[in-house]
Amino acid sequence: MPNGGYVAENGISLCASCHEKAEAFHRGDPVPPGFAPAELYALVDSSAEDARAASERLGD
Repeated sequence: MPNGGYVAENGISLCASCHEKAEAFHRGDPVPPGFAPAELYALVDSSAEDARAASERLGD
């Protein structure tokens, strides 16, 4: 994220085990079902585009 991902549009609370599953995407590992970025963003009614735009606004 341009100014960090510390925006509501990029936020979801996960337990340690689920956080590891979500991080698989960034490691280039196979992502377990339900843990792809688009799936997680959908759970919080957001998207990568929304999160990026919100992060960019932090710099204003």
